[in-house]
Amino acid sequence: MDAAREIVVPAGHVIMISFQRLDICEKHRNTPLRGFLELFRVYTNGTIIRHWQRHNQYGRFQFAEVLHAPKVAVRLFTAATPDPIGTGFKMLFSFHPEGRPPEKLGNGLFNCSVDHYPTFRQHLDCNLEPECHGGQDETQHCPFSSPACEGKVASGDRCFVYVSRTVLTEFRTTQLHAYDEMRRYCRQLGGSLVTIRSEAERVEFVNMFQVRRLQWHAVYTGIVYGDIRVPNMYRYMWVGDDNSVLYNTYHRKSRLPLSFTVERVCLGYFFHNTRFLFHECNFNGEDFRHDGVCQLYHSMSSTKTVTLPRLWNTRRTYQAVKPVLVRCPDSHVTQLFLLCDVSSKCGQTEYASDCAFPGNNVTLSDWKGRSIHPETVASVGMFLCDDGVTRIPFSLVCDFRSDCEDDSDELFCKHPVCDGFQCANGQCVEYLMRCDLLSDCVDGSDEDGCFDSSYTEVVGPTPKPPGIITLDGKGSFSFIAIKPNESCPTTHYRCPGEMDYCLPVYTRCNGFYDCLGREDEESCEEATCPGFYRCRASSVCVHPDHLCDGWPQCPQRDDELFCNMTCPEGCMCQGRASVCRQPLSVSSFLELRYVDAGGSRMTLSDADGVVYLIHLSLASCGLTRLTSLHLPNLRYMDLSHNSLQTINMTVFLSVLNLKTLTLAGNPLNNLYSAPSGLQHTTLSTIDLSKTSLELFESKPFSDFLALRHLNLSHTKIRTIGRDGFHFTQSVNNLDLTGSPVAYFEADLYQGLENIENIRSDNYKLCCERLLPSHFPKQSCFAPQDEISTCEDLLPSATYRGCLWLIGFMSVAGNAIGFAMRTCVQKTFLKSGFAMFVIHLSLSDFLMGVYMAIVGVADELFRGNYLFYDLTWTQSVGCKVAGFLSLLSNEVSALIILLITFDRFIVIRFPFSQFRFGKYSASAACLAAWTVGVVLAAIPLLPVTAHWEFYSQTGICIPLPVTRQDFQGRGYSLGVVVVLNFILFLLVAAGQAVIFWSVKQNTMTTSESSNKSRDMAVARRLITVALTDFFCWFPIGVCGLLALAGVPIPGEVNVAMAIFVLPINSALNPFLYTLNMIAEKRHRKSEEKLLRLLESVSEMASCPL
Repeated sequence: MDAAREIVVPAGHVIMISFQRLDICEKHRNTPLRGFLELFRVYTNGTIIRHWQRHNQYGRFQFAEVLHAPKVAVRLFTAATPDPIGTGFKMLFSFHPEGRPPEKLGNGLFNCSVDHYPTFRQHLDCNLEPECHGGQDETQHCPFSSPACEGKVASGDRCFVYVSRTVLTEFRTTQLHAYDEMRRYCRQLGGSLVTIRSEAERVEFVNMFQVRRLQWHAVYTGIVYGDIRVPNMYRYMWVGDDNSVLYNTYHRKSRLPLSFTVERVCLGYFFHNTRFLFHECNFNGEDFRHDGVCQLYHSMSSTKTVTLPRLWNTRRTYQAVKPVLVRCPDSHVTQLFLLCDVSSKCGQTEYASDCAFPGNNVTLSDWKGRSIHPETVASVGMFLCDDGVTRIPFSLVCDFRSDCEDDSDELFCKHPVCDGFQCANGQCVEYLMRCDLLSDCVDGSDEDGCFDSSYTEVVGPTPKPPGIITLDGKGSFSFIAIKPNESCPTTHYRCPGEMDYCLPVYTRCNGFYDCLGREDEESCEEATCPGFYRCRASSVCVHPDHLCDGWPQCPQRDDELFCNMTCPEGCMCQGRASVCRQPLSVSSFLELRYVDAGGSRMTLSDADGVVYLIHLSLASCGLTRLTSLHLPNLRYMDLSHNSLQTINMTVFLSVLNLKTLTLAGNPLNNLYSAPSGLQHTTLSTIDLSKTSLELFESKPFSDFLALRHLNLSHTKIRTIGRDGFHFTQSVNNLDLTGSPVAYFEADLYQGLENIENIRSDNYKLCCERLLPSHFPKQSCFAPQDEISTCEDLLPSATYRGCLWLIGFMSVAGNAIGFAMRTCVQKTFLKSGFAMFVIHLSLSDFLMGVYMAIVGVADELFRGNYLFYDLTWTQSVGCKVAGFLSLLSNEVSALIILLITFDRFIVIRFPFSQFRFGKYSASAACLAAWTVGVVLAAIPLLPVTAHWEFYSQTGICIPLPVTRQDFQGRGYSLGVVVVLNFILFLLVAAGQAVIFWSVKQNTMTTSESSNKSRDMAVARRLITVALTDFFCWFPIGVCGLLALAGVPIPGEVNVAMAIFVLPINSALNPFLYTLNMIAEKRHRKSEEKLLRLLESVSEMASCPL
């Protein structure tokens, strides 16, 4: 057929042409028979220009055109065939004045906002193609339109998008099969390939697309049979691309051709014969055979939800289940090894490092329903993912499925050579499990490429609801019809409505739509499983009858885990984790991932060769030596609190996946490495805390390239070798807390380019002069020294000035006082009081000497004290200074007590025969000196030399006024705080009695000179009491508060040593000598004045 028609356009007008349908001949059988349609513009001068030519196999084209020509010609050509294909075409045309023509905008869409839009509206309206700039042509007045679909085809809760083969060809960027490319295109739109779930939806689908201007030959649908992407339980059922399971469709009446032995089969819809036909999904042709339709749900929620049946007698129900089960706070049941797994929602909301029985929120029962006592449940550690936060049970590690988001629970795993069928993920199963219709591989790859011919002959009646659907675990299902009002069994739930299916409980919230209305996937985030087993990391519930039934219903297959596993005798188990307190041959239990054999006397050889062992604890097993190990997946090794004294670090190089090594609590005194030529790239943490190491050398760690955390806390390390940490350059966390590190080189941290945190009790290890240049000082954690800084012995010029001032007052004042008593006032030496004052001057003079020694040391080491700290504190000079300080303090306190006692006797008992004379006072002073020497010398004795009492600080005297602990703290507390506080109380009491006696005497006497003398004595007594108070009371109070745990700032220590402790030594000369001399001179002046007045009075009374 070859026909043409000509249309004459009225003068002054343009013509608008649109096609409502184009359906002409295309390829027929094996002969390329083509039909085409041509449109021409014809001009008055005879010129004819072809505007376009279309073959319908090229798909969609521009539907509406505005032409400026006096004539338009249309030509249709079809090949002569016995049975031509196609129904022709339908064309509309209209004329419009040249001044008001239909106008296209720059975006290719028509301007439909003009008032003459009704004159060309028939070309654009309701053709499911948005052609107006404002979308006026596809509004709600059109059939199959909805505002929610924004111009797309609408039907029910779905929007539909037609995708031509041309668009798909341009979109294709991968080597996927054509069908998978179509799926990918729909996914990019946010939807899926169209799924037609019933005959009613098929009719609506056909009617919906009859309004299109193009009529298709065929389209892809999303209905697939035998797709490996779906769970094995649905493998040989028709499943839509939107995860709808098609139990109730006419598709089951169809017979798959016996020639279809491919892996999966898809359904395409053919419009000419209005039916579905099978086609292979996996063809690799360059061209797409069909167009496609994508669907997008604009309303995914439903007002209806499904309700699970109630289990009345759950104890009897679970009697046939072997694994130990846990009843959780939400009333669902899970396995014991998932007790502390956050994803199992058993009351655990935060990741825990260990899993112990958490209390009364859960109930334990064995497989017979009998209660289990909490003490019989082991405390098991949890595997830490590489993100540093997520923790999972060790039983789930190296199980060929990633449970950590970063896959760190699987990436490191080494698996033995497979002697059976090797799955795509590396898992090994027996050859007999290949293509047995059960997914034995975690990834299901043992069933890939298998197409069971028994399922290609699926015929029979359509299973119309209501009825009971039972899945067989091999990809198909059976159907039993029931009456509308008949209840479902407890293993099933009913989709909303009496005319719907009864479906297995485990199909709810499994990601596939089993109910016709999709209600089984509603509100799954809030779903619970009361009385049922709740699958890990999901809301899927499993009835007890389906636990350990031979095929997994849980997404992660945990309902079939450990159904036949035996716990070793004498051990407590949680899945693949065992805690044993007697020796165990782990090689007999190759599936174990976690073994805690602490205290069992088990040896390393008992665990050697267990391929999947990830955590091994042999703490407190009495190990004395280490042997080479073959544990390819071991990540955590705990050898703490054994009897290891010498360790060759080369032993651990053969444990290739070792990440954490704990050697804490061993009496280690030697670490070394032998040349091996090997390097370790995974060991990141080594714990050597609480060992007996005294010398640290970094050379034995040079082969551990990934070492990040090195714990040397609470060891006996005093010296860090000349190499410092040069061979541990990858370390970023170094802990030296509690280790008495004293000797190290200036380039201690050289090479630590990755260091992030340093912890120590020695402030010097955090001095800027030692730290790497790039390292921020705030990341080095060490308590500031209470006395010194990295540069100076004394922390500030204020302290330094006060030290010299008080020291000068002590030396000069007491020297002058001593000279006055012994040289100027020799007659004064005959009294006991004089002897006390002389000895007090001597003892206080020693305090000044002590402060002078400290001041000189501060000047000598100014600016470089960091490197001379030990030189000074360990020197004889520091020890002498500390000895003099403590001697002066105690002797002065004792002598002041003697002076108080002497004054008490004189004033309180003036007529008593007992008095301190020169010799008795000297004897008492000698006793005080003896006590002082003994107290100051005790820290220097061999039995107390380990205290290093006078070497604790730069001021050489450790005052117990802060919470910081040190060797000999109890002794310092007893002497400086307790003893001196008692002496202060005695002195204060004596001074109070003396003051009261003086006051009584003043009230009874009438002589003004006596009253003046008594008031002077009273003032002196008050001054003595106050100075004693300000010296001893603050030290005593601070010491007692520190002993009670009250935080005391470190600055208090230096303040006590410089301001408080020596204050009496500086003031005593003025109280007992200089002040007394001044008063004596004042009294002589008064006596001289009195004699003068008496002589004047006598002269006045004599007669002339």
